[in-house]
Amino acid sequence: MPRTTRILLPVLALSLAAGASRAALAADGASSDPATWGYLALVPLPFFLVGLVGTLRAGDRPDAAVRVAGTLLGLGLGGFVDGILFHQLLQWHGMVSSWVPPVDVPSMRVNMLWDGLFHALTWTVTVLGVAQLWRACNKRGVQRRTATLVGGMLGGWGMFNVIEGLVDHQFLGVHHVHPGIGQLAWDLGFLLVGALLILFGRALTEEDREF
Repeated sequence: MPRTTRILLPVLALSLAAGASRAALAADGASSDPATWGYLALVPLPFFLVGLVGTLRAGDRPDAAVRVAGTLLGLGLGGFVDGILFHQLLQWHGMVSSWVPPVDVPSMRVNMLWDGLFHALTWTVTVLGVAQLWRACNKRGVQRRTATLVGGMLGGWGMFNVIEGLVDHQFLGVHHVHPGIGQLAWDLGFLLVGALLILFGRALTEEDREF
């Protein structure tokens, strides 16, 4: 059994156990508890972690360096899109607005701090992606294809959406895409967009086009 699988199988088992436990509680009439969705959302998370680790460890492929660069760029830029669009332009939520509702100046400062930390993280991942792309462009024997780079970026963006949607929206509940009436629909739509980006990115990486 591959080492990655051995590491992540216990995480998957714990997630399934947590989901089953919360489902049992919901059957007793606690289905209105928002935390139920959070624990159930843990179930598919390890599968996406396996996919992410597999992508970053695919060193035997001639286009592996470009795939890694695209994935990192997609993760970082996807985070920037989320922060700029939802946090700043639309102002639908802050990073911890469900835990600390921004109703006064001190609570707004808390959310601004966490938004800044979030953007610092996405900036760091983006810089790592640029560095990896530079290495790929200067490394001999690397297969450089436009589709691989763009597909990796879309896949990374989708992975960001899925991980963000499962962990922050459902499990931790630090914020929701559009809180209020219909917030679950917005959260599920966010996850759906992420899954579609992953699938589309995967399809693009199979195209053969030099860049």
